[in-house]
Amino acid sequence: MGLPDGYVAMQVDDQGLKFMAMNLGPGIATRLQEKFPALDDWQALCKACQVGVTSKGSGGLGLHQVAQFVQQTGGYLYLRSGEAGAVFGPEGKWEREASQVDSYLWGTQIGIELPRKEK
Repeated sequence: MGLPDGYVAMQVDDQGLKFMAMNLGPGIATRLQEKFPALDDWQALCKACQVGVTSKGSGGLGLHQVAQFVQQTGGYLYLRSGEAGAVFGPEGKWEREASQVDSYLWGTQIGIELPRKEK
């Protein structure tokens, strides 16, 4: 049995839902290199979140749609790949996330925080 391809974790508490997924792949910049050569890790994160951009031929939800959903719920989307990290919040813009850049993990990490809805 070899190493797993990635990991998924989820936590639900009084604050809401926290979900994290990571893979052990080469990272977003490497995956997009064929279609978009010469992107650094930060540029690749930004490009990957644009409408219609995917590392796959077809299928998948797309980071753009994930970011829209997270914004609509008032949540946060965290991304890290290579030496770049970013956070997308309810105000609808991406910001560099320096605290995630020094991660010892390779591949890509995606975190989602969705606030608990009041009844």
